Amino acid sequence: LDGRTDDSFTVSGSLGRALSRTSTVSLDAYATWFDSGLPGVDDAFSAGVSGSYHRTLWLDRLQGYVALGLFTSDAGAFDDTIASALIGLRYTF
Repeated sequence: LDGRTDDSFTVSGSLGRALSRTSTVSLDAYATWFDSGLPGVDDAFSAGVSGSYHRTLWLDRLQGYVALGLFTSDAGAFDDTIASALIGLRYTF
């Protein structure tokens, strides 16, 4: 726009580990920066982290999940922080 360029940069990572034959844990994280290059427009930053636990409960058919996450963004007037939680069961036929 009018000879200006925008810049963005993102870093993300993930770790996972099997605790046993029937359970795993994982951790995911990211951070991202954005600069529009336009005067009067704020830069934006967002980041998040989440962790989860998965366990097979019965004959590889019933599985349980638990996950927690924390996410934030800073974009001038649009700042936000969100926490999330998930608990779930899955049955495979």
